[in-house]
Amino acid sequence: MGILKKVQDSGQNRMNIKDPCDRAIDLHKQGFNSAQSVLGAFHEKLGIDEKTAIALAAGFGAGIGTMQKTCGALTGALMVLGCRYYDSDSVFESKQLLFEETQKILLAFNEKFGSTECFSLLKIDFHKPGGLQKVREKRLFETHCQAYIRESCRLLKEAGL
Repeated sequence: MGILKKVQDSGQNRMNIKDPCDRAIDLHKQGFNSAQSVLGAFHEKLGIDEKTAIALAAGFGAGIGTMQKTCGALTGALMVLGCRYYDSDSVFESKQLLFEETQKILLAFNEKFGSTECFSLLKIDFHKPGGLQKVREKRLFETHCQAYIRESCRLLKEAGL
């Protein structure tokens, strides 16, 4: 219930931010992970409430539960695509379109940053002694991760969201 309270308490300030990229950065600055920030920023366009969007993405930060796999900004973007393109009335067709859009975003992100994996992007192992502390000291969440969030949002906007 803690995260939902945080969303409720801070939601008033975010409602004034119209651009999803700016909204995502604002969410991230408030302590939400990259996936939460991206999905939360697009909640209105998807017709879902912000609390639900942020709760759905909670486990995907830091490369899926701090495992440093696929970047959280990307997993958030893929959730946005899933909500936008998946249609249970035409499963095959919508899945095909969803996968095409997913591949475009993944390829463009990889082209720009050289990887889609959190570990490769940050180049510090969270699980080694002092690893997470190094990330915080170098402010990688604020510098690198916010660049990944902004690019993921830009790619979503480019895809028509």
